[in-house]
Amino acid sequence: MINQLYLQKASNIRKDYIDIIHNIKKYEEIAGQLSESVELRMHELENLLADINSKKISSVDVAKRELENIMISTEIDMNKVDKQIDSLVIKMDSLKEEEKSLYRDIRQTYPEKSDEDLKIEIHKYLQENNLS
Repeated sequence: MINQLYLQKASNIRKDYIDIIHNIKKYEEIAGQLSESVELRMHELENLLADINSKKISSVDVAKRELENIMISTEIDMNKVDKQIDSLVIKMDSLKEEEKSLYRDIRQTYPEKSDEDLKIEIHKYLQENNLS
């Protein structure tokens, strides 16, 4: 039987994995919001162009300021998504390293057990703790 410490580490990794999966759904919502924001900015750009073409905006400075405002709004929205994605990537990379480390530790402690036997035992433990 695998040491309880290793099984608990596997359980913690699984919990973190489940949290990441739930967070991915949140990121999908944020990406959807970004898509809507980009569409809105496109309409703003089209309206700005129409105003310039119809001479409603005749000053270059006013047109430039309006364009900068649209660009800044787009960049702010994109930065929000980038920040969320960066956070997700960091969590996933950390989880991957934890998993590799746990695997190495288990392999060193139980060299006589096959990967399949280890997998079965860990999976059984996760099922008993409602984490499968």
